[in-house]
Parts: sequence; C-alpha cells; structure tokens
Amino acid sequence: MSGIIRFIEEVIGDKSLSPAQKVVLKSVYGDPLESAEELEFFGRMTGLARYRSREWDELTIVAGRGSGKSNQIASNLAIYEAVARKHKLSVGEIAAVTIISTEQKRQSRVEFNYILKKMQRSPVLKSMIDSVTTDEIRLKNGVIIMVMPCNLARVRGASIQMCVADEVGFWKSEGHSVDREVLEGIRPGLRLPHSKLIKISSPYWMRGELYYDWKNYFGKENDDVLVFQAETKLLNPAFSERKLEAARKRDPVAFATEYGAQFRTDLAGLLDPAVVDAAVNHDRPLELPYRSLKGPYTAFVDVAGGGWQGFLCLGHWTRRG
Repeated sequence: MSGIIRFIEEVIGDKSLSPAQKVVLKSVYGDPLESAEELEFFGRMTGLARYRSREWDELTIVAGRGSGKSNQIASNLAIYEAVARKHKLSVGEIAAVTIISTEQKRQSRVEFNYILKKMQRSPVLKSMIDSVTTDEIRLKNGVIIMVMPCNLARVRGASIQMCVADEVGFWKSEGHSVDREVLEGIRPGLRLPHSKLIKISSPYWMRGELYYDWKNYFGKENDDVLVFQAETKLLNPAFSERKLEAARKRDPVAFATEYGAQFRTDLAGLLDPAVVDAAVNHDRPLELPYRSLKGPYTAFVDVAGGGWQGFLCLGHWTRRG
C-alpha cells in the first residue's frame, strides 16, 4: 500500500476513499499504481498515455461538485504534509500548511473543520496538537495548519510546506478575480524541498489560473504541472444518481460544469476563447520591436476587465500582398 493511502486509512482513519481518489493522491507523490484499473483512471483523468512515478510540486485538479475534492483529497493532503513529511527547518523557522478558499469565511471554516475533526478523532494526531485558534492549528512539530479566505491571504515569513488553493476558480475580492495575484504572493514562500501548490476547484469560465493550467498542461507531457479533470461520479461513485439526473434535466449546461467538470463556453465573453486562440501566433515573442510604418500605431486599453491579463496593448495594421 502506498505511503499516503496507508497514512489516510490507518492514522487519519478515513477509509472512504474511492479508487479514483486514491489514484489522485498517489500521483501527487509518484507512488506506484498497482493495477490496470488505476492506470486506466489515471489516463482518463489526466489525458496522459503513461504514468510517471515522480513527485510533483504543483498539481491542478478540476473536479465536479460533490466529488470529495475538499474532504477526501485536500484535507487529507494537508494533514499528511503537516504530520508525516519531514522537512529540515532552520532553528526558529516555521513551516506552514495553508488552505486558501474563496472570500467567504464560511468556506474557510468548512475546510478547517474537516481537518480539525479528523485530527481530533485520531489518537495519534490529537496528541500532536499544541493549540487551536479560529483559523490555525499549531502542532508540536513546529508546523502550523492555517486557513484563510483569498481576500485576506497574506503569508509572510513562514516557509510554506503546502498551499491548497481551494475552489481557486471562484476567487474574488470586491468583485474582481484575485487568483493570479494571491498565488504569485504565495510562490516565494514555497521554498522547502518539494513544497507543494495544489490548485483544486470546480470549473467555471474560460479564464484565470485554473483554465490556464487546464489549457496548457492537461493531456500534455511536461515537468511543471500535473492536471486532473474528473466528473463527480468518477471521483465519487456513491454520489446520488437521482440527484445527478435531476440536475441534468433542470439545466444541461450548468450540469456539465457543476458535475461534469467542463468549463462554460457561454460565459467566455464576446468571443469564444478557442476562436481567439486559433488566431494567435504562439511562436512569436510577446514583445515586438518598433517598426517604422506609414500608418500610426494604435493603443487599446481596458482597465475594467477585473482579470489578471495586461490591459494595455499597442498594434498597427499590416498590409499583406
């Protein structure tokens, strides 16, 4: 049995993991997949033809609602990293396992309660708790498990052992998307060997960090980000088929997003991102030198988009033929 799965089942006492959930957890650490079924699950969820037994520092999990992504995957990973992983810390250095959720404090509390209740239920883990506040669990090994909403996410000084970006596809502050801003603020703290960034969320529109990872890494061999995409029923076979069918009949488009883990094309904006992407020459550098032309350059500005993309560009017409 793999190390992470044994820890979850024997130390945390959580034996509710589905086969697909186990595959996701094993893949984080490169633990062996032990059957043809597990290899099939891996290929189905990643779009990859082969499984590489290696530890990943960055993963993105696009999953349907009710799939167990927060309880069975995120909270178990947080506890495992805080307790079972042995990082060499300098004298006085603090290691943090951070869980960042949407701007709603209620969501942060849900994740916090998952972790705290599991630790209090396990005699081994309970003995490791030093103190508990409303949003922190301090452990006797010097690790702090902390949860916070994305609009208050400020982690300074601590070395981040793992950051779980929970429901990152919905991070907003005062109505504006803040996923890129917050994650870029977190990255400098990921300085321990194999510090991990786990982005896990249901999908929504075709923009932001979640969509960027899916578009650029899903089904593609790379050494940067391992991306999973899985519908609710695949990760959680116990989910009510009756509820799924009712949701499908009520709104097929919303169902495909909420439970099928598909990004919504109807919320993309004026132009379909796939159409725009097909018109882009990805081989050209992002910045081009000035060219002396008869016609003037024109500036385009959009400061109200609320996204992370640059809002100023310069362009000119090029006459062909």
